[in-house]
Amino acid sequence: MDSEIVRGSQCKGFRGEDGIVRMIYETNAQLVLEDARNNVELVNKLTGNKKRPLLVDARHSKSVDKAARAYLASEGAKNLSAFAILVESPLSRMIGNFFIGLDKGPIPTRLFTSETEALRWLGEFLQ
Repeated sequence: MDSEIVRGSQCKGFRGEDGIVRMIYETNAQLVLEDARNNVELVNKLTGNKKRPLLVDARHSKSVDKAARAYLASEGAKNLSAFAILVESPLSRMIGNFFIGLDKGPIPTRLFTSETEALRWLGEFLQ
């Protein structure tokens, strides 16, 4: 059974039957550091403080500022085994992958335009 849907800062999240945590950002969400902190707390609750993969649906979000990105890459990765981000277009994916390649985080991270492909990849990181 899926866990209940909980609200975060400009997003909602849940842990699926498969053990993968999902966060779905609101349309035009513009995340700043305070949002990132609130959402990391939410993800930590959903992971049960166990290493789990996370799928973030950012297809309709607008932006994440630099401080929020830095916080998510450090503190946000502590209870994660892998991190997949859904983006809207192949161009967004290409640009995002370029920046991920420049700043490799502490866990495997990939961008996808297909939710099915993202979940398949994240399934490799279930413990």
